[in-house]
Amino acid sequence: MKLCSFIIPVYNCGGCLEGCVAGIQSMQLEQYEIILVDDGSGDDSGVICDRLAERYDEIRVFHQENKGVSSARNRGIEMSEGELIIFLDADDTMEPEKLRRLIHTMEDDDTLDLLIYGISFDYYYHGKCYRRDELAYPETERMLREAWTNALIQLYLCNSITPVWNKIFRRKSILDNQIRFKSEMFYYEDMEFSLRYLAHCNTIYNTEEIVYHYRQQEDEGNAKRRLLRIDHLPDLVSQLEAALQDMIAHLGLGEDAVNAANEILVQFYLIQVQEKIATSNRRQIAQICREISDWIKDRPDAALDSLSDESRDYLEAVINGRINWLLANRRYTAIRHRIAVFVKNTPLYQRLKQSRYG
Repeated sequence: MKLCSFIIPVYNCGGCLEGCVAGIQSMQLEQYEIILVDDGSGDDSGVICDRLAERYDEIRVFHQENKGVSSARNRGIEMSEGELIIFLDADDTMEPEKLRRLIHTMEDDDTLDLLIYGISFDYYYHGKCYRRDELAYPETERMLREAWTNALIQLYLCNSITPVWNKIFRRKSILDNQIRFKSEMFYYEDMEFSLRYLAHCNTIYNTEEIVYHYRQQEDEGNAKRRLLRIDHLPDLVSQLEAALQDMIAHLGLGEDAVNAANEILVQFYLIQVQEKIATSNRRQIAQICREISDWIKDRPDAALDSLSDESRDYLEAVINGRINWLLANRRYTAIRHRIAVFVKNTPLYQRLKQSRYG
């Protein structure tokens, strides 16, 4: 059996594929494979995939009609042969030496069910990185079930739970427990997968080291388009709530975990509300307000108390349907964004950031 399978969904990203593959190869691992799943690309990505597979024995390529990232990752899981599975996106980068060491940490300790590392969100403007936001749980430690479940809300707030590309999974656990990405989900499908996997974890290893660099584009248009496709936000939240409830039940967790799950759901829902209101008309905003007002009634007060003062004020405005206030807040936020864009495009700002990030 191979040690590690790197699964990369490919869709119209021909310009960065070779760099992504080169980053993995620079780790100089033994017994690994790179699985490229071409999800019906409309550019030359599929051709580049085949060319790379002809050049390197460790690369395997699978082509399929466009079905979305969940389907592509599932195909990669089914075709994988490695003991460990790592998911990457083709346009992101990682720090090879750090990841190589963490792979061997998983290899050397078969009691570890999952390994989580830190993320850097790298913001680009006109092809230049002008800002980096680093997120990681601030401890490097081996965490038994009681420890990581007690830290569940902190892990969520550090973005350690949500994505799949900041983790090393065990393929056997994925297969034995029939964990797959839900093909009907096209938004936060990775968080749902991670929660389903955590339901079968006793011991995880967390490191505060920043290993994965997520390339954040100026407008994040793809994420916004996927959010707009969701007509009823409670449907999305219910998928994550079901995964959290299954995790709590399977691990036999108590009231503290239930409270943490409610905190996560309230904070998650409110973020989605803010994002969706940013691109909605008055009628749509009224619907969003009604939906969360009905949903929030079943949440315990403790979950609401965990919100910051600013978030509570915003939630109150949403629950009370104060559409004019929400529109004014949206305009204020948009103005702040335009000012930030202007500032970051000035020569002085660009020189300062270039000197910092290279």
